[in-house]
Amino acid sequence: MTNSSNRDEADYTMPDSPLRSTTDVPPLLSESINQVRRGQLDPRVANAVGYLASILLNALDQGPVEERLSRVEATLGLGGKTQKELATHADTNANATSSN
Repeated sequence: MTNSSNRDEADYTMPDSPLRSTTDVPPLLSESINQVRRGQLDPRVANAVGYLASILLNALDQGPVEERLSRVEATLGLGGKTQKELATHADTNANATSSN
């Protein structure tokens, strides 16, 4: 069976899964696992789904961390500064404190 015949036999009527949060991924994986076991889904497709789900989970987990970090940086007045700029900022603050 060639790849083109696999695409011809694919079930394009299956609705898309929303996948907007980490809680949306386990049902997709469960469904895919069961479809593989019933012979309804090619294991190679299931492998791709698992791989992409892993990437999606990492991206979904990273988003809130980036947002929290941005808020902390904004609160500290450090947002978008390079390591060199941060070191200069720290030296300036240390000199101002020691001169008082």
